[in-house]
Amino acid sequence: MKGSHACPMCGVYVFNPKHSLSDRLYKTTNQVFKIVECRGCGLLRLDPRPDEDEMEKYYPDRYWAYGGTRKGFTGVYRRFVLRDHLRFVKKAIKRMRIGTARILDIGCGAGDLLGALRKRGHSGIGLDISASALKSAAELKVPGVRADHSEPPFANATFDVVSMFHVLEHVPDPDEAIAVAARLLKPNGRMVIQVPNADCMQYAILGRFWIGLDVPRHTFAYRRLDLEQILERNGMVVTRRKYFSWRDNAPSLATSLAPWLDPMSRRVLRPKGSTILRFGGDLAYFVLTLACWPFAIFESIFRRGATIMVEAE
Repeated sequence: MKGSHACPMCGVYVFNPKHSLSDRLYKTTNQVFKIVECRGCGLLRLDPRPDEDEMEKYYPDRYWAYGGTRKGFTGVYRRFVLRDHLRFVKKAIKRMRIGTARILDIGCGAGDLLGALRKRGHSGIGLDISASALKSAAELKVPGVRADHSEPPFANATFDVVSMFHVLEHVPDPDEAIAVAARLLKPNGRMVIQVPNADCMQYAILGRFWIGLDVPRHTFAYRRLDLEQILERNGMVVTRRKYFSWRDNAPSLATSLAPWLDPMSRRVLRPKGSTILRFGGDLAYFVLTLACWPFAIFESIFRRGATIMVEAE
């Protein structure tokens, strides 16, 4: 079959149909979307994909902006699982042999990562299109700019590190996103990117039920080779990879198995739910996530974890 868009990886239009899915997580629409596999390179993509001016309606206002869950046990858990990302960025800075770094986090969400980095003496600023996300980031005194990733209001060669955690799978033009981010880096700068890994065991087993596909918000589902190819043709070389994340891998499996238990989905779909029911749902999801950790660790040992995190220079 021939698609409505060329594959951004190899330029081929023809594809093999893979999955027909609707929005399992936030129920923003009943529309069915198609995920296809490029016959040229194997990249998974949404085709046809919604027009850019349609996409906003598929993102609830509180999408990944959860400043209200920083207290109590939930807050302790969030700080614990964030350590993987924090360590990865800190190691990138250490490898640059600089004392403190200027960091731009594109798609910063609630700003927790930047808040932790700023506490360690680094200078960090967030960029996001969500006003509610930037409001949550401001609670941590994290400065933020509301702008699109393709038009960041910064001069070239401004930052030591540009990070994009779970951003690239959302954008319609990954080459543009990488090229724009690369221009913002200083000559010795580093780019840190994390995306769902379409070569993971979770997808191999669960197929269309793997939450990493997350239609219609995810435009692409990348494998390691896909991600590295995009980086390399935009002048970046991958120097480090990580296939495990406490924050993302086990929860990916838990949400794939029981999307109705996902905490953010419940908060979006039932914002006025009772405190007791919310606590019970959070507890059930936490127990399910704990049960998923052994498998998440197992698949990452074989470099087939549900996410891949890379450092590129």
